Amino acid sequence: MLSNEQLFLNGEIDTLYERNKRLMYHITNKFPNLKLEYDDFMGCGDLAFVKALKIFNPDKGKWAAFFSTIMINEILMANRKLNNQWQTISIETAIYVDNEQSSLTLQELIPATKDTLEEVINLITVEEILRLSEKLSSRKREILRLYIIHTKQKDIGEKLNLSQSYVARLIKRLCLELKVAYEKGA
Repeated sequence: MLSNEQLFLNGEIDTLYERNKRLMYHITNKFPNLKLEYDDFMGCGDLAFVKALKIFNPDKGKWAAFFSTIMINEILMANRKLNNQWQTISIETAIYVDNEQSSLTLQELIPATKDTLEEVINLITVEEILRLSEKLSSRKREILRLYIIHTKQKDIGEKLNLSQSYVARLIKRLCLELKVAYEKGA
């Protein structure tokens, strides 16, 4: 029976691979607590085999020791890479479940963020626009009121006996008129 080194020198790569399958299984069993799947271990073994074929020198050492070292390094690198990956979890993930099966999720712990300064500015702006709208005619005020409560332009037109395109132009003019008045501080 030929040794691994002789198989390597003779170029009998398939035989060398088949003979070293048991060594791959043996090495993978040395790492039972890693997060790698069995296929990942065998992938590391295949990669290590190819690397070993490229750089092995039978004059400097034994195939089994050389291949084992490369495979262990490949496994450790794959595990390191896996450990560096971020784990993504949902905000609906239960982080605590008590005896009564009520759970606490991340979503319940994250406070709702509100920009109070922006809210105050919006409230002041709305109040100012409402104050400015008091100077408008009753028809323009009605169009503005319906527009603010998200009534469709078509429905506004039907209610006031106007076309949708005319309502669109009126709303545009009203908004521009209020903007100019707001900027003047009237």
